[in-house]
Amino acid sequence: MSKIMIAASSWRVLQASEAELPQGVSATQKPLKSKRVPMRGRKQYGNAALIDAYWPEDHLQSSRAPMIEFVLSGMVALPLGDYELRCQPGHGVLTPPGVAYSDGSHLMLDTSVSGNVSCEVMKMRPYKGGLECWLSHTRNGEHWSHRSADESCRIANNQAAFYIETLTEEMQKGKARHPQISNALLVALVNLVLRELQETPIFLPAPAARYDLQRSVAKESHPIDLAKEYIRGHMGESLTLNRVARYVYMSERSFSQLFRQVTGQSFMEYLTDYRFEEACNLLQNTDWSIEMISGFVGIKQGRLRALFHQRTGASPVHYRQTDNNAEK
Repeated sequence: MSKIMIAASSWRVLQASEAELPQGVSATQKPLKSKRVPMRGRKQYGNAALIDAYWPEDHLQSSRAPMIEFVLSGMVALPLGDYELRCQPGHGVLTPPGVAYSDGSHLMLDTSVSGNVSCEVMKMRPYKGGLECWLSHTRNGEHWSHRSADESCRIANNQAAFYIETLTEEMQKGKARHPQISNALLVALVNLVLRELQETPIFLPAPAARYDLQRSVAKESHPIDLAKEYIRGHMGESLTLNRVARYVYMSERSFSQLFRQVTGQSFMEYLTDYRFEEACNLLQNTDWSIEMISGFVGIKQGRLRALFHQRTGASPVHYRQTDNNAEK
């Protein structure tokens, strides 16, 4: 982790940050020529709109998914919003959702270094519950990415997506012991990718066939299934439509419409029902206090009591007593 940094959203934020750049990494301000333009109507990876904005004159874009880049060879200049990071082999940059990065058209070469004519960067980002990996090259003034099956693959493993998402959260929040946790997540992520590439590589065929492959892989990880899984794992936290939509890389509107189409309920209706059912299970099968149950399922005590009165006609305590008496 000493060679990995998290991309700041702007030059001002980078300058204000107390975190030091990894040794050998430098930053240079590069003012933007254009303003942020929200992406509308563009679909990628089934129902997920991965790119949420772009800067047309700067050839930058931002994504709803985090991305991590590892410099494999050469001296690299990575454009990130209104500044540029100059990195060496062994360095890595984690770009959180919403931060502008290259749309793939930049040479990436650090031209300030004499004799630097080629570089190679490995990139990874989550997609539909899996992980997309690819190589980008610049050689002799030419740049390309995703050109052949030997340089791009997709791994249908939701654990890999979990690692990179959690790594992003840890590095952004900066809580106690986050360097140790981040390092463990990074090691787990890289080892999982290596294992998957060795055992079950899913290489991309020619560009024309990519869409079919995406559809076939996506069948195993529908956005709403991923959303439900995320709700189960974060039930006690403050869950909003925006937060869960970002997790599956969809806009709020598209996610809300798809969620109702698939489940027959709105997001909040489903969330409330799921939390209430869990509260009922805990009342029936544990001796936890109402306060503990309330915190676990993410519903305030007053609201939880009101739900029980509304749906069962009894208080939580009476519901537990009635259920226990029924079993006897």
